[in-house]
Amino acid sequence: EYKTLLDLASFCEHRRKSEIFCGKIYEKIIASPNSMVAPFGTGSSLSCLVFDVTIFEEGIDNISEKVESSVKEFCGYRSPAYYTAQLGLPHVLHFNTFNENRLLSHFYEFIHFTDPVIDNHFKRFVRDFMHYSDSIFCAAGKIIRSIQRESLDRGFVIDEEGGGGYSSLHVRRNDLQYKDALLTEDRWFENTQEIWNPNEILYISTDETQKKFFDPFALKHDLRFLDDYW
Repeated sequence: EYKTLLDLASFCEHRRKSEIFCGKIYEKIIASPNSMVAPFGTGSSLSCLVFDVTIFEEGIDNISEKVESSVKEFCGYRSPAYYTAQLGLPHVLHFNTFNENRLLSHFYEFIHFTDPVIDNHFKRFVRDFMHYSDSIFCAAGKIIRSIQRESLDRGFVIDEEGGGGYSSLHVRRNDLQYKDALLTEDRWFENTQEIWNPNEILYISTDETQKKFFDPFALKHDLRFLDDYW
C-alpha cells in the first residue's frame, strides 16, 4: 500500500473510476489518526492563515486589539484562520486542494505572522533557500548579459541594479488556457505594441511551438528565444 501511494504521488489521474485516482492519497491522509485536514480553504479569495504566539498558547478569545488590527489589514475581505494548539497536534496538517480549493496563493499572501521579527525570518528563509539552483540562475544570467550587450550597442542603457536594456514577454498558449483567453498573433501585437521602444530587443518565453506566431513582432523588433542560447 505504501508503494501504491508513492506511485500515485508521482502520477495520478483526477478521474474517480481510474485505477490511479488521486483521491486515494487524500482518503489515506484523512483516515490517518496522525493527520488533520486544515479547516479552511487555501485559495486567496477564501482564507488567510494567521500565526500568533498568544492565540496559539491561550486561544482566540485572548486576541489583542493590535493583533486584530494587524490581521484585518493583512486579510482584508478574507476570513482569518488561526493556527491553534489543536492544529499543531497532528504529525501532518494537510492543506486540501483536492475538491473546491486550489492552492494558487503565494505564501506571503496566504500566511501572516503577527510578530514582524518572525514574519521577516520566514520570508528571508524562503528567499534564501527555496529557489532555483545556482546553475539555473547562472545560465539565465549569461542569457541576460548577452542580450544586454546587444542592447548597449543599440544605445539602450542598463540601470544601477544591472537590469533593463530590453523587454521580455511570457506568452502562454497551451497550458491552462480558456478558449476566450486565446488571442491571435495580430491581437497579441496590437495589444502590446505601444509598450515597446523602437528597435528594442524582445525576449519571449513561451510554450508556443510555432515561432511564426510572433511574426507581427518580428516586423518591428529583433526577437530572442531560449533556443537561441540553449
